[in-house]
Amino acid sequence: MNKRVLLVKPPFFSPWTPPLGIALISAYLKGHGYEVDCFDFNPDAKLWGTHHQYFAVLQSKDSVSRREGYSKLWWVLNAHMLAHANGASPGAIARVLKSVIPLYRLPCDDALIKDLLPIVDRYFERLAELMDGLDLSEVDLVGTSTYSTSLASSLFFLRRIKERFPQIITVTHADIRRTPSRCPLSRSAVDMLYTGEGPCNWSRNHNRLWAKDSGITAGRFLA
Repeated sequence: MNKRVLLVKPPFFSPWTPPLGIALISAYLKGHGYEVDCFDFNPDAKLWGTHHQYFAVLQSKDSVSRREGYSKLWWVLNAHMLAHANGASPGAIARVLKSVIPLYRLPCDDALIKDLLPIVDRYFERLAELMDGLDLSEVDLVGTSTYSTSLASSLFFLRRIKERFPQIITVTHADIRRTPSRCPLSRSAVDMLYTGEGPCNWSRNHNRLWAKDSGITAGRFLA
């Protein structure tokens, strides 16, 4: 039986832009005998609308950020979502936000944090709901394409996969210029990590995915 692969595009990446990276990898793997499905979470209105809701709350307290746009607001949302994806309690997340928000010269108080917490809670509840609708019973490998804005979603997704289907190999591609020991994508959730050009690395290394090696960085497998 051919190996079955699921390639995933987690939020946040524009739903109006086709996920070219996973499409290229899918085409390559299909050409080498794999059964491949792709799933893009970004067209879901509830997931995609989360960052707009979150940024609206942040901007409601600060007129300057409304003129500057979203650029620095992403860092606040990313920190919040990473804390949540790593299992932090509401109190711990609040402490993270109280540390991070002032770094970007944004006002921060308990009322603001109280408004922000449920937005991210609902996001991950929705992500879990959509995940539960995927049939993973015959999947051998799950891969995600990861950017800074989708890092927390990838971590949450892959960790949940491992908890429910520990036999599935989990792989992600991310431009993370750190050693794996410091990488926020925990080895408990990710079996292998690619950096650099995802399609090129997959084409060089796809046969080794089944060899039970641990980790890939910059095109190298790590013991």
